Amino acid sequence: ALEFTKRCVEEETNDSVAVDAPEGYRVFLEHCLVKAASPELTGSAVVATLQLAERFPSTFADPTRARDATTRVRHFASHVDAPTRRIASKLCGVLARSLTPAPGAAVTLLDELLALAGEGGVSAGGAKDDRGGVFDSVHGRFEHQDGALRAAGFVAASGVGSFPDDAIVKAINAFVAVAGCKNLTLAGTAAEAIGHVGLAGLPALPRAPAVSETTGAETDAKKTVPPPPGGTVDL
Repeated sequence: ALEFTKRCVEEETNDSVAVDAPEGYRVFLEHCLVKAASPELTGSAVVATLQLAERFPSTFADPTRARDATTRVRHFASHVDAPTRRIASKLCGVLARSLTPAPGAAVTLLDELLALAGEGGVSAGGAKDDRGGVFDSVHGRFEHQDGALRAAGFVAASGVGSFPDDAIVKAINAFVAVAGCKNLTLAGTAAEAIGHVGLAGLPALPRAPAVSETTGAETDAKKTVPPPPGGTVDL
């Protein structure tokens, strides 16, 4: 039924990009995104909702509608099915742009996701090992952390230019910490999150002070170098 309805909507709106999607279609997709739905239906409904949001942004422009949709989609960002987690996480980033008050509501969402993802790194991977900084276990259920990492990456990327810089820097620090996790899947997810933010445009990040070309150590080293010998040298 979902596939048939989706094709009908595509045919109806295909002739004009200015046409809004039918309101009934959005409501229909909401009814498909329920906990009791089968994994196949959930996966298809999440994909259709993302396509709807990207093609017709006005569908979720209403703040209340965006908030309700975000609450619903966040649940599926921790789904046991990896493709469903990935699409639902991307949808969180799309919906975050419509949350109000802006950007405070979206920043709050980002903070909540980072807490689940393992903010600071230690909670993301358990205790540090003897090398310090490498984390060896999963914080809570794997799907929860993986989905939160993905969603946080998309939400942070959507907020580049509107979020406070320190919120983006905080997210990047969390991603970098989890990227040191021994769980390769989580480390890869964290690296993807960093990539999403980087593609959106990084804020002004703190950098180490520039080192002068004539530091004291270099000056002292130059003083100890003997001058070249005078005259000619036979080779």
